[in-house]
Amino acid sequence: MQEILDRIVNECRDAWKKGCPARYIPELAKARADAVGAAVFDLSSGLISAGDTDYLFTMQSVSKVVSLSLALSVCGEEKVFSHVGMDPLADAFNSIIRLEMDAPHRPHNPLIN
Repeated sequence: MQEILDRIVNECRDAWKKGCPARYIPELAKARADAVGAAVFDLSSGLISAGDTDYLFTMQSVSKVVSLSLALSVCGEEKVFSHVGMDPLADAFNSIIRLEMDAPHRPHNPLIN
């Protein structure tokens, strides 16, 4: 697994350098544009990481995936999706217009802010 993760990070490093952190989000504006890292936790192998693993990355929207995974494992799919929908939206990730306009007032999917 270590070799695979190292290879992925090394092969993708140049592609990741083509992007840049969002400057309108204060923590991302402070981030190193050249920092690349990945980590996987496997129950049999433990933590495996590659790249700039000594650099602290801000989680931002990936925290939504972690939170959803935790909610699903603790509460189950039926209970979670009785409170939040699973519908895709064309609106921006930070738009709350549908939440305000549509009844019942609940998020259309768990990945919007």
